Amino acid sequence: MNFFKRKFLDDLLAEYEGKHISLYMPFERESDKWDVNRIRLKNLLTAIEPIWDDAVTPFPAQALRRLVPDGTDLMAGETAVDRPGQGLAIFWAPNFSAAYYLPFGPEEQAIVGHRFVLCPLMQLLQETGEFHLLTLSQQQAQLWRGDRYHLRALTVKGMPDSLEEELALEDPERQLQFHTATGTPGGGQSRPPMFFGHDADKEKKGAVRRYLNEVAEAVDNYLSEQTLPLLTAGVGYVRALYAEVSDYPYLLEAGINGNPDDKKSADLQMDAWQLARPVLAHKKEADRDQLAARQHTDQVVQTFAEIVSAATYGRVQALFVAPDSAAPAQTVWRQPGGKAATGPLNELPDATPADLLDEAIVQTLRHGGRIHMWDRPDSDANGETPVTAALLRF
Repeated sequence: MNFFKRKFLDDLLAEYEGKHISLYMPFERESDKWDVNRIRLKNLLTAIEPIWDDAVTPFPAQALRRLVPDGTDLMAGETAVDRPGQGLAIFWAPNFSAAYYLPFGPEEQAIVGHRFVLCPLMQLLQETGEFHLLTLSQQQAQLWRGDRYHLRALTVKGMPDSLEEELALEDPERQLQFHTATGTPGGGQSRPPMFFGHDADKEKKGAVRRYLNEVAEAVDNYLSEQTLPLLTAGVGYVRALYAEVSDYPYLLEAGINGNPDDKKSADLQMDAWQLARPVLAHKKEADRDQLAARQHTDQVVQTFAEIVSAATYGRVQALFVAPDSAAPAQTVWRQPGGKAATGPLNELPDATPADLLDEAIVQTLRHGGRIHMWDRPDSDANGETPVTAALLRF
């Protein structure tokens, strides 16, 4: 089972026939607590079954239970950053089902409705951005793709072998003897590489430059149509040499110093995210600047009814949401309205703020808008602090 990523979003935004079930729950990965997960799921299913109310399709209790991983699945479900999931999100419709690990523990929720509820995923749906990380060591060069929560190794065509192997192929009998680090990428301790022989420093720098030229050619070709920022991780002189030979226009000066073989993948991801985050924040800052500039015009709306209406017609460029505004009023509920409803959700009297916020998020994403967490919203002209605001395209 995968961690939830934005690439799975289209499946959840799609429209399926029949009733939908969305389940969220904290998740215990320790073997002595697996029963806790089963009890949580059982309680949620027991609570939600009475509101299923579908004479055509039986309540899919067994199908939902099968989506929750057992101990074997857990061992196979480790992520690239070696970080256990803290929560589960489970989705079921007559022609679709999926379950994902979450990097946080959500409140227990079970919802029946005409589409999937995505509001609890809000912190994963916001525009956090992605980046590339290139780890450079004497043992290997590895390109990664990451975001706020994940780091995934990529296969790059033409990437050369390790520097040690390159040197051996070039001249097995050369006087220069090269000893590489003994650790493995993404974890474990290693000893530093050592060079011996005539003109060791000159030989070393020349060999590293030739190697990095090959790495840069492979990486530049792989990223030729990309605009994501690229960071490097490696000892200082190696990172500096790579910056000299690379033609990738989005290579950042900032990077992770030190032998990356000495770091776990989780630590590399966290360090890279902290460096990439300010660069990736430019979209949010640009949207915030526009929001402030247009605050008292008809291109900014702040009531749920107005936001849902605008989002439904594809007018929302960016939706700003305060983190605490997504708190559900109850654990189990049924969405109001549906495909057969007599009017839009924002006009239904039984629609709660949680319903309206979720509708705004879904409609904004369906029409290509952006979601931003609004950590410290500014007060409006009346001194009130809005929990949600939308910047409109037109």
